[in-house]
Amino acid sequence: MTFEDPSQTKKKVCTACKREFPATQSVCPYDKSMLMYLQKDELLGTILNDRYRVLEEVGRGGMSIVYRGIHEMMDRTVAIKMLQAQHVSDQLSIKRFQQEAQAASHLQHPHVITVYDCGVVATGQPYIVMDFLEGESLSDVIKKDNHIPFPRAVPIFAQACDALDHAHQKGVIHRDLKSSNIMLVEVEGRKDFVKVVDFGIAKLIGLEGEKSDPNKARANEEQKVTATGEIFGSPFYMSPEQCMGQDLDCRTDIYSLGCSMFESFCGSPPYKGPSATHTIMLHQSAPIPSVLERAPERNLPDSLDELLSHMLEKSRERRYNDMAQVIHDLERILTGRNIG
Repeated sequence: MTFEDPSQTKKKVCTACKREFPATQSVCPYDKSMLMYLQKDELLGTILNDRYRVLEEVGRGGMSIVYRGIHEMMDRTVAIKMLQAQHVSDQLSIKRFQQEAQAASHLQHPHVITVYDCGVVATGQPYIVMDFLEGESLSDVIKKDNHIPFPRAVPIFAQACDALDHAHQKGVIHRDLKSSNIMLVEVEGRKDFVKVVDFGIAKLIGLEGEKSDPNKARANEEQKVTATGEIFGSPFYMSPEQCMGQDLDCRTDIYSLGCSMFESFCGSPPYKGPSATHTIMLHQSAPIPSVLERAPERNLPDSLDELLSHMLEKSRERRYNDMAQVIHDLERILTGRNIG
């Protein structure tokens, strides 16, 4: 009997840069990250739900894998987001996947990612089929360029506001809005076309029942489902009421969008402590920073400070009531008029 030498038949991949190396190597020479054996993905080449052929992996996060696929009959390129196998037994992860599909399915808007289908593969892993977006996130642009110039940023945020206004009118609150969830793509020659993505911890008002339900078990389940994303996922963008675990409405998205706007103009979010816990405390108690003082070299209009101070109010009662009001003032600022 002969045995295959795995060092001759397998390759390793860097966990950071995704470069491939011989199996005999243990550390990436480029970023010193550990190398892992490259496992064959049994889903590649298979057809899901008799419709979607899985072509290649294009992204991987802590919970899910995203594949590029194609609808066999329609010849349409799609993205297939699938829960990783190790999370199949985690009911909270399953619940978040269901919430994302349900929330997005209620939204039909040019600036919201479109969900076409969902299902479960034989291994028990749920998947969502959605638009395949070729572009970059707002977060990627900020990291690359350090900031986004005012004339470019305002139309981007006007589109994001329009998408969120639609979601709020449909009873959907995003609750995990951040610069990495605002995608910029090119549509029919138009660049910086916004797509708001990732409704994994969205709240569906009137669609999933009121969260003030006196049934404690149900309330506890809701808190567990959202805790990972709200407390540990995006501390730079959380509203004060979200930090305190209070019930949320559309004004929490207004606050989070204000944090992303501030980050776009200055290169960093308004509050950034040495730890997630400290950042959360800053959202609740620190004074609202001035975008003009944080980035004086950019010659931003005074009215922008006023807009952001309204969006970043600690008390939601003093914040903008809806995204339509934010859009109105953004348009005034872009045309050089005062707001108020």
